Amino acid sequence: LKSAKMNNSYGLFYLGLMHFDGKGVKKNYFKSLHYFLESAKQRNKYALIYIALFLLEGKYIQKDVNRALNFLKSAFYIFPISIYIYGSLLLDGKYINYDFDKGLNLIFNSLNYNFERSYLKIGMIYFEGKIYNRCVNYSIYYFDSFITMPLNEKRALLLNNFREKYQYFDIMKTINIKFNSMEFKHYLVKASQND
Repeated sequence: LKSAKMNNSYGLFYLGLMHFDGKGVKKNYFKSLHYFLESAKQRNKYALIYIALFLLEGKYIQKDVNRALNFLKSAFYIFPISIYIYGSLLLDGKYINYDFDKGLNLIFNSLNYNFERSYLKIGMIYFEGKIYNRCVNYSIYYFDSFITMPLNEKRALLLNNFREKYQYFDIMKTINIKFNSMEFKHYLVKASQND
């Protein structure tokens, strides 16, 4: 807070992040955008990622997909989430033209930085079989990589992602017990048999 008051770019960025996530303050996207913009004026590339998200949606700022994409590209080598987001946009085809090869290449590239959501995304791609032919063994490999990352939040993220996509799973029970990759393999095999 002190560094933000002193107009420090990282202080302003973290204050924007606090408002964006609602940590320590009430969630307020308008304020978070304000602090991200102030931080970006001082060339803080981390802030550009969040500004790009606002620009894509056109919330609290005029929608500008090209500018958002340029912001994401400018942060590729310092913030791996930008590579992941850009790749996901190409695979989803929502804001920009669908491009399977480029999108998947970027998602795989973000694995070089051990960006955990990349493992989850690639695992889901193989599991769902929408882009590639379905391959449960490949999905297990990427989910195993994701699960062995240190934070418990990541396990919860994985379970929540599956719960949203596959309502017939009784995943909520799994959250309440110690979760490991062998249990998840069991759920993957069960899901592949239910399809």
